Amino acid sequence: MNHNEQTDAFTFELTNLITRFVNEFDINIHTIVGVLEDVKFDILVGKDIEFEVDDSGLSDDDAPDNEIFGDDDDIFK
Repeated sequence: MNHNEQTDAFTFELTNLITRFVNEFDINIHTIVGVLEDVKFDILVGKDIEFEVDDSGLSDDDAPDNEIFGDDDDIFK
């Protein structure tokens, strides 16, 4: 197989896989695109990146207030 044939084969297989997941699972296209973007990033970076949330230093006082927008009730009036 030459390069173009390999690219076509990969494209067809990837399309078939996505179609199968849409048909067999309760997954929407936005989730699929997000996963593809995540995997694309991992491939480009060349490694898996994991993030850990450290919320040990946060308290209720650290929560953002609504000073920018005022009261939430005022937004919809």
